[in-house]
Amino acid sequence: MGTIQNTAALYLRKSSMDDRSGDNRSITDQRHDLERLADRHGLQIVAEYEEKVGTSASHIKNHDRPQYDRALADMGSTYEVLLSWRTDRLVRAGMLDMGKLLDVVDASKGRVITDDGTDTNQPGMRSLLAMLSEQSRAYVQSSTDAVRRGKEGQRRRGEYQGGSIPYGLLRDKDAEYGVTIDHEAADVIRQAADLVTEGATLWETCRSLNNDGHRTSTGATWTPTTLSRVLRSPHLIGNRYYKGHDTYAVDDEGNHLIVHEPILTEAKFRRIDKAITARRRYTNNLKRTQPTAKRHASLLGGLIHCQTCQQSLWRDARSVSKNDVTYNYAFYRCPNCRPSTSIRAEVLDDHVARAALIYLGAQEPESPIVEEVGRRWLARFTPDQVNRHGELRDEIDALEGRHRELQTVYFDRKTMDADVFERLDRKLAGDITDLRDELRDTPTPQADLSALFDLVQSSDTDDIVGPGSAWANLPDHERREIIRVLVDQVTIERRPTPGDDIEGRSTIEFATESNVIDLANRSERILGKHVSRKVKVAS
Repeated sequence: MGTIQNTAALYLRKSSMDDRSGDNRSITDQRHDLERLADRHGLQIVAEYEEKVGTSASHIKNHDRPQYDRALADMGSTYEVLLSWRTDRLVRAGMLDMGKLLDVVDASKGRVITDDGTDTNQPGMRSLLAMLSEQSRAYVQSSTDAVRRGKEGQRRRGEYQGGSIPYGLLRDKDAEYGVTIDHEAADVIRQAADLVTEGATLWETCRSLNNDGHRTSTGATWTPTTLSRVLRSPHLIGNRYYKGHDTYAVDDEGNHLIVHEPILTEAKFRRIDKAITARRRYTNNLKRTQPTAKRHASLLGGLIHCQTCQQSLWRDARSVSKNDVTYNYAFYRCPNCRPSTSIRAEVLDDHVARAALIYLGAQEPESPIVEEVGRRWLARFTPDQVNRHGELRDEIDALEGRHRELQTVYFDRKTMDADVFERLDRKLAGDITDLRDELRDTPTPQADLSALFDLVQSSDTDDIVGPGSAWANLPDHERREIIRVLVDQVTIERRPTPGDDIEGRSTIEFATESNVIDLANRSERILGKHVSRKVKVAS
């Protein structure tokens, strides 16, 4: 062995992330014991191989062990004897891995000594080590099976399994399922849910929450990503979802277990999830061809197109300083065309809004367009006008969502008994049919449209969208809601400068009686693909 005779290396591994004693002794304790072991054998420690805390040697987790691999590669060249606190610090995956270790020892003329009494130089040690490695493997397997059974039982009973508490809940050891409602946070969730269902964007909702002094469970300000995750979490309707296993706690009948008081109704929860999903799908499908400045909330987002390439125009706001005076400009720009199709945003917004309100005012009171605007806007923004007709639609959406989930669990995941599936499937299908029958027999609600028609009356300046008008006094998200119902899309022709002939180069496609409901059901900024009447609005 030459110069490496009587030299040793330490192998240190700690598989748990906490600092318990016993089999999971700290690295410091392992090192102390192995240094004493080296002294007893007259060995000089020349190397140390320490795995990252949490690295397992079992066949269950199958972790990479780079330090173990280095230790085996260096045996016979860097050191002679490998010291380990126990045999299972080195091998815990059975005879196959132990055989590989012993082959390296033989080939390098090295040696392995552990603090629990094993020494590869002792007679008959190979068979003993093979037996010990199989015992370690069996212990790992039985322990894993026991933990798995315990966790499965907890999930079956709907018990809390630790980890962070979802926003809106509090840990309560005395509660049947381990949690209770945090009423202050629940009110924040309901406030956010109301804003989103009324048409506010996630950015606008976050800004409202932050301005009111509300913070997340970590004390951070609200962001669209965090808010989206909270508003789509199943705990809002009282369910317990185990994300790591993609499963819900269910009762004996296979229904989702209610483990605490719901924060939102299931119908409202489904409506929010549908809106956020549709918006995300639109964002993911955007193909950006160049870096763009941060876009601000816009009245016509998703509705305005370039005539040349049919690309959706984006709102671009910028400031220009000249002679110590700052001028703010906003444009809708095509990200695809060169030179870009662009148009002054504020002037176009007023032009389209004015034309849409004139179009609304020209409709007969019994027109489906007027009825849909009334139902989608007045009923939404004045809670006292919410009617059974809208409730039935939301309840049908919620049950259809549960029906789809049930079919996914049975057909795709194959984790439900056939008898249970058939019983639940029949019940859900029957409930949906009953609600549809009730919806068919329920008269279409007639909203009080007097406040709506105030929008099409002239203001003190004789401009229905100018300062002092009912339109100008509406919040941004309410104006967008009305435009989404009335306007299918706006097409812009290219001009040399953004301010040229804004009315003459703008073609507005309005809703028709046949497609107004489809347009109203679009997610915000999703452009409807419908056959619409094209109207060129004169100045």
